Amino acid sequence: MKVNEARAKVNLPRDEDPASDEIAPQQGGPSDATAHPAEPPAKGMVRTDDPAPDDADAMVIRPILEAHRTRQAARLEKWPVAERPAAFFAHFDRWTRELAADLTPIVGVEEAGHLAVQINIRTLDALETAA
Repeated sequence: MKVNEARAKVNLPRDEDPASDEIAPQQGGPSDATAHPAEPPAKGMVRTDDPAPDDADAMVIRPILEAHRTRQAARLEKWPVAERPAAFFAHFDRWTRELAADLTPIVGVEEAGHLAVQINIRTLDALETAA
C-alpha cells in the first residue's frame, strides 16, 4: 500500500513527498527460520533424524525445523526436564499447526501436515526419553 493511500483511509491529508506515492518495501517477513540454525537444543530436547519428502526440499526444510525446535526449546526450558513431555503434549496441536504453516509453502498442505505430526511425535518421544 502506498503512504498516501493509507493516509486517505484514515482521513489524513495527502503527503507531498513523491516517495509517498510509491509502494513501501515489505516490513517483517517469514518466521525466523534461519536466524540460529546451528543453535544447540535446550537440555532435554534431543535432535532426531527428520523425515524429508526428498533431497531437493531437505535443504530448505532444515532451517525451518531448527527454528521450530528453537521456539519449542525456549518455551519448554521453563519447566523441569521431567515435566517437559507433559508441557509439550499440552500444546501438541499448536506446535503442529505452527510447523505445518511454516512447511506448507515448500511441500504443500497435505505433506506439511503429515511432516509436522511426524516431527512433533519424534520430539515428544525424545522428551520422554530425556525425562
